[in-house]
Amino acid sequence: MPWAEKAVPPEARRQFETAVREYREGHFGEATRRLRILYQHDPDWIPAGELLALSLVALGNHEEAEPLLETLLVRHPGSGTSRFGLGVIACERKQWTRALEHFEAILKDSPEHPEAHFNRARCLEELGRTTEALQAYSHCLSRDPKHLEAAAHYAALLEETNQPDAARPWIDQVLAHRPDHVLAGFVAAQLAARAGEPQRALERLDGLDPKRLSPVDRAVREGRRARVLDALGRATEALEAAREGHRHLEEFDRDAGTGGLYGTPSIRFLQDHPEAIAALQSWSSHRVDAGQRLVFLVGFPRSGTTLLDRMLSMHPALHVLEETNPLAPVLARVMASLAESSRPLGVDDLADLLDQAEATLRPADLGDSGWVIDKLPLNSAFSGWLHCLFPRARFLVAIRDPRDTCLSCYLQVFSPNPAMRHFRTLLGTAAYYDLVMGVFETQRRRILPPDRVHLQVYERLVRNPAGELQALCDFLGLDFEPAMVHPERRLAGIRIGTPSYDQVSRPIQSDRVEHWRAYAPALEPVAPILDPWVRHWGYE
Repeated sequence: MPWAEKAVPPEARRQFETAVREYREGHFGEATRRLRILYQHDPDWIPAGELLALSLVALGNHEEAEPLLETLLVRHPGSGTSRFGLGVIACERKQWTRALEHFEAILKDSPEHPEAHFNRARCLEELGRTTEALQAYSHCLSRDPKHLEAAAHYAALLEETNQPDAARPWIDQVLAHRPDHVLAGFVAAQLAARAGEPQRALERLDGLDPKRLSPVDRAVREGRRARVLDALGRATEALEAAREGHRHLEEFDRDAGTGGLYGTPSIRFLQDHPEAIAALQSWSSHRVDAGQRLVFLVGFPRSGTTLLDRMLSMHPALHVLEETNPLAPVLARVMASLAESSRPLGVDDLADLLDQAEATLRPADLGDSGWVIDKLPLNSAFSGWLHCLFPRARFLVAIRDPRDTCLSCYLQVFSPNPAMRHFRTLLGTAAYYDLVMGVFETQRRRILPPDRVHLQVYERLVRNPAGELQALCDFLGLDFEPAMVHPERRLAGIRIGTPSYDQVSRPIQSDRVEHWRAYAPALEPVAPILDPWVRHWGYE
């Protein structure tokens, strides 16, 4: 007998309907207890099993829910409910590709399923398929205009892709129905800040209910408060907000360290083993033509690299890879080999990884005359290695006053990763700057050909963009493109994965030059670390 036609005793049916009501009202524990009894009594009752599994998912009990859902899906392959539960579990585990497969399978059989449309859009967004995600959110809302979660996520992505005017009506709709909606509150604050209303943005952030904020939400709120307080000229409060934001991140990220390719141990290894580069220089003779029309955009975070990459993107002959880091597997393999083995890797040992990286570094549709800009600021520490692998490549190095650079890093409450964890204190930020730029300068002096390195000073760029970009084009052998001076004119629909995405949506301004002066007392303890670099780069 098909499950849909199964006869159920009246009392069991009443219990099931009560469980459905409990589930819809968010009483998942009560629903789970009731459904567990029903399903144990009659394991052939598929709807009871499915709702039990969804209740377990809502309670975060994925270990019990997942095998139950998989069993139910085998028994009833057309079950959209079981697929939906498995998709939600995959989302919770950040297995976005697997989740997307489940939601798309649901939509093949049920094209009008609004929750599948919404979750498909979320997966596409997390996978970086921004245009498709925007279309998917819009598609979901065309079927269910009152889907508040879809409206909030759609507005957030519209704002992040520099379409604030399109985002506002959706946020207004969400807040009209749910004034306490956390994501909508964040987006409303961001829209106010972009409109030049930092006080209104601050009020929005301060109005968020702390009880509804997760540890990550609290960190995000304090990070955004730091930015608007900074815009209001309230330096002391901005520093306190940043300190609170980093504290919340530490609570969420307590057991993580600063390992990884760009963590302190790796960069210190480069500092302490300069002879490792000498062992790698033999690669150059095997790859003499590698890196033709390739530029590595490096420096240090918050040194103007995002502004530079947006300017460069306006040139028809330039293709910018924004922090995709295709060479990370190559660099990690070399690092592991040097740290663990006495025999350095040869180019042949890296052939497969290099082939994969070069497929990204040379897009098929670029043509023979185009240049690729590989933007990853912290690759400055690996510039010597990159030169050995790509002898024909050039290096565009973003330089900014170290005091402004480190202050900006600290005031941004970054998503946690091994590199960004250095920015949780001003002292840690300054020490990391000293380490990274020290390794870079050693490699620049010893390895990089001077005619393949162009230092781009942020302060000169924002004060004289046309002149500086003309010199940069001369370095690449390209004609100057006047549109490069106005990167803000081509940002709608583009998602920039750095905290300064909204800043580059404005015409070029020099208001951040010497911004550190408002924070001079707070920077005094790190002056012994930064002052040598201030002098080195010619800021005093």
